[in-house]
Amino acid sequence: MAVNGGGQLTVQYHKDGFLPVQRQIATSWQQYAIVEDIVMIQLDPMVTPIDLTANLPMQVAQGSEVTDGTRRATILFPQGTTALMTLPDGTTQPLTQLNVRATEYTIGENGPKAMPANLGTTK
Repeated sequence: MAVNGGGQLTVQYHKDGFLPVQRQIATSWQQYAIVEDIVMIQLDPMVTPIDLTANLPMQVAQGSEVTDGTRRATILFPQGTTALMTLPDGTTQPLTQLNVRATEYTIGENGPKAMPANLGTTK
């Protein structure tokens, strides 16, 4: 990829069914720079609907059990949790339902790093 050098460049990788990846690289004038190889992580197939209007003390969203050990990403939603969606024009809209997917990141041999939630939205 040819770019104007002389500053930080953020390379963004996107592929359907995978978590996005970003890497930064310092670019110099009239020089080549190499972005290190990346590995994209596939989204967890489990999706849990969370009803924010439900009269339940707690709702639980879980990811799939990880095959290299007995663990799974778990997110707790206490009663009274609210969510607000910001639309492209800057206006906001309250949400009553979330579709939650918890996918585990790992880094090298150090095991789990974080378990970010991928929230799908439904009115």
